[in-house]
Amino acid sequence: MITSRIACPYCCTVQTFPEGNQCRECGLEVPEKYIRYAREQAPVYLSVVGMTAHGKTTLLNSLTLALDNIGKIARKQRAYVEALDDFTLAKFQDIRGQTAEREQTTSTIPNPGLQQPLVLSLNKFMSEGRQPVVIYDLAGEAFSDRAEIQEYAAPLKLAQTIWFIVSLHDLEHENTAYSSIADLFNVYITGMERAEANPHGRNLHVIYTKADKLTNQLDQETLEYLREDPYTNLAEQNPRELIDRQFDEEDYVYQMEQVDNRLLEYTEFDVTGGTTFVNMAQDYQMALSFSINTAIGRDHTPNNRMIDYRAYRVIDPLVWALRKKTDDFMPNLRPVEVDKPGYMSQVALILDTGFSSKNKIYGLELPSHLFTALSGLGEVATYYIGTLSPMTQIGYEPANHPPTVEYPPLIGPILDQLHEYSYILLVTSQTIVDLIDYHSSEWHERMAIVTFETIYEVRRNDAWPKAHVFDRTRTPVEQCKDIVDKLFYKSR
Repeated sequence: MITSRIACPYCCTVQTFPEGNQCRECGLEVPEKYIRYAREQAPVYLSVVGMTAHGKTTLLNSLTLALDNIGKIARKQRAYVEALDDFTLAKFQDIRGQTAEREQTTSTIPNPGLQQPLVLSLNKFMSEGRQPVVIYDLAGEAFSDRAEIQEYAAPLKLAQTIWFIVSLHDLEHENTAYSSIADLFNVYITGMERAEANPHGRNLHVIYTKADKLTNQLDQETLEYLREDPYTNLAEQNPRELIDRQFDEEDYVYQMEQVDNRLLEYTEFDVTGGTTFVNMAQDYQMALSFSINTAIGRDHTPNNRMIDYRAYRVIDPLVWALRKKTDDFMPNLRPVEVDKPGYMSQVALILDTGFSSKNKIYGLELPSHLFTALSGLGEVATYYIGTLSPMTQIGYEPANHPPTVEYPPLIGPILDQLHEYSYILLVTSQTIVDLIDYHSSEWHERMAIVTFETIYEVRRNDAWPKAHVFDRTRTPVEQCKDIVDKLFYKSR
C-alpha cells in the first residue's frame, strides 16, 4: 500500500509532508529517508510497555543487536537494517559497545512529550522493499501513576501493535504494587483510555521475559523451542556457520504459532490472573498473541558485568509485528448483509473535532443519529478525523459530546486502513486538508460528505460527488435517515 500520510516519529502528528521534511506540529526535521520509505510502505509503529525491571530495555537492546546482524540469516534476500536518525544510530553504537564489554543495560528514563524512538528501516526482511519501523520504549515509571500516562498519549494512539512486557518471575517474587498479569493489564488499559488512546482492535503481543527463571513452570516443548534458537547471539556467530540456518519465514512463523498456542493455554491455566487477563483482552477485541524469550540468560555480578550473555528468541516479537503490519484496527468488523442479496458492507463514520463542530455536530446529537441510520448498512466504526483507531468499540453508539482534543483535519490515516469496499460518511464543518489526495479515486463512489454551509468543494468549482448540506430547519432524526438513504441506498 502506497501512502502519502505519514506520522512524525517524534510528536506522532499525521501529515502529508507536501514540501520538505519539517514537521508542521513540532517543528523538528524528520529524516528524509524515513519520509521517502514511508511513502513506499506504511511504517510499523510499536509501543513497548512494561514495568520497571521486567526486562523491557534489555530485550530491546538484544533485539537491536540481532537486527544489526540480520543479514547473516537472510543472505539470499540481502537483508539489512538502517538507522534513519542520529539517535537511532547512536543507540546501535552504544549497544555494540555495551555488549562487547558485558555491561548491564539501564532502564528507560521517563521522557514525556516529544519522544526519542528507534527510527529504522528493515530492508528486505519479511518485505519486498524497505520497511520503516518506529519503536517507542515507554518508561515503566510512566504507568505507576495513571494520570501521568497522558503525557505519553501520542505514541499509544499511533501504534498498531503494543508489546506488553511481563516478567512472571518478578510478579510472583518481587515486592511490587501489582501481583498478577491482570493487574498490570488493567493499569495499562486505564492509562490508555485516560489518554484517549482507544485500545480496541489493536494487536496486543505479550512477551514473557526472563524465561530462564521459569524453567520449572514451562512445558518441555516450549523450553526446547527456547534452547534451540538458531539465531542466539547473532553478533558473535560467524556467517559461514549460518549458511544452513537461513531464515525461512513460513517455517519460523509456524513454530512461533505453536508456542503462541501453548503460552495462551499456560496463561489461562497456570498464570496468576491469567484467565481474567485473557478475557479482558478479548473483551477489548484485541488481537492477542504470545512469545517468550530470555535476553540475558544469567544474572549480573555485583560489578554490573554479565556472567554470561545468551539472548534467546529475541526476534520473535518483531516477526509477529511484521506479520501483523497489514492488519487494520477493525479486525472484528464483521460485514453484514443489506438490501442486496449477497452484498456485504463495512461502514466508517468520521466526525470532525474542530471548534466550529461542537454546536453543529455534537449539539445536534448527530453522532448517535447518524450511527443509527448507518447501522442498516453494517456494523459501524466511528472515528475522529486524524486518528487511527475507532473512538468506541465497533458496533457501539458513539457519544454526543466532542472530544477534549482537536485532531488534525485529515482522513488519510483512516482511509488507508479501510477495506476498499467500505462505506464512509464524513461529517465536517471545516476543510479537510488531504481530501484532494482522493480527488480521483475509487472513494468517489463510496464516501459521502455532510457539511453545514455549501456543497463541499475539493478545490474551487469542483464539488465532491456525494455531498450534502445539513438543513438545520429539519429535525436531526428525520434528516439523518434521509441523508443515508440518499447518499448510499439510492446511489447503488
